[in-house]
Amino acid sequence: MYDWSVAVLVAKIIEGRSLGQKIKDHVKKEAGALRDSGINPLLATVLVGDNAASKVYLRSKHSACVEVGIQSRNLELNSNTPQHEPGYNGDGNPTPTTSPKGPR
Repeated sequence: MYDWSVAVLVAKIIEGRSLGQKIKDHVKKEAGALRDSGINPLLATVLVGDNAASKVYLRSKHSACVEVGIQSRNLELNSNTPQHEPGYNGDGNPTPTTSPKGPR
């Protein structure tokens, strides 16, 4: 059995904002390199229904894309969209919504 009375815990402070910025800078650089090679990075999301928390989450993802130079598109579907016909509004045409700011 382990003697917890002699355990030494070492904490490491992580500076989240600076680490997050470093990650964004790296992703921005990589996205630029992909574009330079003819590949356009794109985040595509699908929102089924109108859950407010999901909209907030997707909006943050689309905003992050704008920050790092990645295109994003969101497809919003009614909550009654059948699983076998995702992305169609009944007339056979896709119904995407595209906004640089993400989902409405």
